[in-house]
Amino acid sequence: MSFICPYSQFRFSMLFRKELLLFFVLLYGFPSASLADLTTPLSVSNQAPLIQIYGLPGMSRSLLLPAGVIEAQLSMDVSNHFLHENTGGESLLLDGESYLYSLQLSYGVSDRLELSLDIPYVAHQGGQLDGFIDDWHRFFGLPTNGRENGTKDQLSFIYDDNGTERLSQQDETKGLGDIRFSGAWQLSEGTDLEPTTIAFHSSLKLPTGDSEKLTGSGGADLAVWLSGGRQFPVAWGDLGLITSLGLLFVGEGEVLEEQQRSLVWFGGLGIALQPWQRVRLQVQVDFHSSFYHDSRMDGVDSSSVQLATGGTIILDEGYEIELAVVEDIAVGTAPDVVFHFALRRRF
Repeated sequence: MSFICPYSQFRFSMLFRKELLLFFVLLYGFPSASLADLTTPLSVSNQAPLIQIYGLPGMSRSLLLPAGVIEAQLSMDVSNHFLHENTGGESLLLDGESYLYSLQLSYGVSDRLELSLDIPYVAHQGGQLDGFIDDWHRFFGLPTNGRENGTKDQLSFIYDDNGTERLSQQDETKGLGDIRFSGAWQLSEGTDLEPTTIAFHSSLKLPTGDSEKLTGSGGADLAVWLSGGRQFPVAWGDLGLITSLGLLFVGEGEVLEEQQRSLVWFGGLGIALQPWQRVRLQVQVDFHSSFYHDSRMDGVDSSSVQLATGGTIILDEGYEIELAVVEDIAVGTAPDVVFHFALRRRF
């Protein structure tokens, strides 16, 4: 039985109806829970085929786990890609779907130190969402960038540079991604008078994936960044402001290695509102500089900005469900759309 379960348009729409029903059941059918941390961002990052292979961190919480607490998170990101560019002898086609399944384990070693392990599983395939997304764009009058003229539900990642084929993937692939180890140090826990939390983070991504399958870059990456947050009451509930900024030192990889940059900066800004004790509503913008050079293609050599909207449902027994939709603000620099789901629990 295949690890990936393709969905028809009907089943996909039914999935969201079930999620909506679950939302209202959880909102009105359970007793109130304690206030959750509003400095925890949505756990998303750029899932473009040529970007997700690197150790690009997403935004991170600025209030770390207490000593002795374990947090486990299972997440799934379904990304739909369509980008067709032709400029100055270069040609780029990114058409397909990517699936990222991730298990993340975090542990509060002390009141200030947190360690994490992230194990990803990546799959690229033709997918089943093209028709659904075309209908979505048509209904809301959104730009399609020519995707309605492409072949539906195909996998085609092709980059040609003046007659030299630098990338060609048209067969479905799947496998273990690049495993990442992370550590974080609490710089400021915040006080009642100054409720600002700050943490320093670092991560090391190892080349455990396969660069030929685009499940890894073929190199090791090191990232360092700061995260900050501030939480305070407002008229509609409780509000959290989140920010992150850092540097990624990119190791020598095997994907477009002649065009790869060695240093990338990244960051993000977010807002979280908790109008009810069991619900957090979240909006955040993630951005980063270009991973490649010497190209006129937005999908290769361009800074990226993406918008994530969603929220978190807080359950009993320490469980949380996180849902989000991610879209490319800077068109062509990130997937057309990403559907994100995560389930986490603290022990």
